[in-house]
Amino acid sequence: MRSSTYVDPAAGQQTVEAYLEAWREQQAHHRPGTAASTRTRFRTMVYPYLGATPLASVMPSTVRTWQADLLRAGYSPSTVKGVRGQVAGAFLDAIRDRILTGSPFDGVKAPEVVSEEIVPLTVGQVRAGERATPDRYRALITLVAGTGVRASEAWGLTRDRVDLEAATVRVNRQLTGRRGPEPVFGPPKSRAGVRTVPLPRHVVDALGKHLADYPAEPGELVFRTARGTPLTRTVWGKAWRPAAGGGPAEAMGLTRGEGLHQLRHFYASLLIAAGRSPREVQERLGHATLEETLRTYVHLWHAADEGTRDAVDRAFDETPE
Repeated sequence: MRSSTYVDPAAGQQTVEAYLEAWREQQAHHRPGTAASTRTRFRTMVYPYLGATPLASVMPSTVRTWQADLLRAGYSPSTVKGVRGQVAGAFLDAIRDRILTGSPFDGVKAPEVVSEEIVPLTVGQVRAGERATPDRYRALITLVAGTGVRASEAWGLTRDRVDLEAATVRVNRQLTGRRGPEPVFGPPKSRAGVRTVPLPRHVVDALGKHLADYPAEPGELVFRTARGTPLTRTVWGKAWRPAAGGGPAEAMGLTRGEGLHQLRHFYASLLIAAGRSPREVQERLGHATLEETLRTYVHLWHAADEGTRDAVDRAFDETPE
């Protein structure tokens, strides 16, 4: 105690859930979107497995079993590695606060993440996802697949930011939560996220039908629950992957942990196949840097090489010697 290294054994008897909930509230630097995703991850991937366990009772074997259980439940190695990193960071803070003497994560390997090239959905898969989506949210699938906007940007889209005549949507904020029945907005993920995105004809048609069926005033959300409240991750999750089975995720053949972001990849793949430049794809997706775009999709540009050859060959074939 004189050297300030004493750890009270009783301090480690608080449960993992109690400590992580307190720790989560202390992360003032988290953006609203990060805070929301952390809350969801902890409640679905941590608390059902470790929540009732006292902090001091979490052993390396406990961590290994937890990781294996998540992988068996269908979560991808990258998703498991991500939530593991957050929980391990919280345990390090517990050591700094003299609640624990050591971390059970030390010496336990994180799941190996093999960098796999993105395989975009097909148009047929997207169409199947649209058909399997409840009518109230069907146009949301079409919107994300046809514009590449992020889920939070689509959920936060208000009527005054949709111009069906000009066939554009203005993205300059995202839904970060709700306060009672009212939406809470925040800035896009980065400054590059502020953009105007052109709407393809089939997206204009889908949004037009949606707004005819579910009218919205200029400042109201385009996509709302049946009660008129903003979408939350929990509410959307029930529509995306219903407990009884079915839903758009299953119809598109997506695994657990794969969400609307797969439709962003689909949109990017269409632009690349059409010969759009990396800079244009970056601008449409709202990526902060061109490097991010290239790192994610460079293999798709390689796959488009044959199309480049065909285009040159056609030009010469049409102009004989």
